[in-house]
Amino acid sequence: MRPVDRGPWPVDGQGERKSFHPYNEAKADLLERLGGYCSYCECTGHLHIEHVVPKSRQLDLTEDWNNFLLACPNCNSIKLNRNCSRNGYLWPDCDDTLSAFEYQPEGRVRVHPDLPDADRGKAEKLFELVGLGRRPRDNPRASDLRWIRRRRAWGKALFARERVQEASEIDWVILLAEETGFWSVWMTVFADNPEVSARLQSSFPGTRQV
Repeated sequence: MRPVDRGPWPVDGQGERKSFHPYNEAKADLLERLGGYCSYCECTGHLHIEHVVPKSRQLDLTEDWNNFLLACPNCNSIKLNRNCSRNGYLWPDCDDTLSAFEYQPEGRVRVHPDLPDADRGKAEKLFELVGLGRRPRDNPRASDLRWIRRRRAWGKALFARERVQEASEIDWVILLAEETGFWSVWMTVFADNPEVSARLQSSFPGTRQV
């Protein structure tokens, strides 16, 4: 899961802190800061403003910039208002979520087996909260196709890795990764290529260094 940094509270042309009333007015700033990727599963496409602490749980955080992330319809609808606070979970805007999960070729994600015990429970709770492990392949009507999209991203990343030989090819890889999404898949496939890994971290807007 890509660690993200939404940055400081946006300001208007006069240098005053923006008021997000209604809260969906923050979407343009979030897209500019974080790119067009789900903050949890990392897919591209239609995104919602996601309240880390659900607005139904803490009304005073409804328009709080520091409580906003971006989420795809699947992650957003699965998470709903099931967490009462940030406590007990890892979060992509403040924790090392890159090391917390392991991505596999067939589209599966799991909590990393080498994760320290202190973080394992928190990672497992986030994993369950947004349904990262869902794989409804036996239901032809299933709308949750995140695992299929991760599998396709893995295939593209493998194809790209075979072509990386010089800087011009790396530029092509980065363009393909930005369009495809699923940053963690690309980071996993190119884990042994420090140049591509560094470019991936600098090219996706809002990626937090860990």
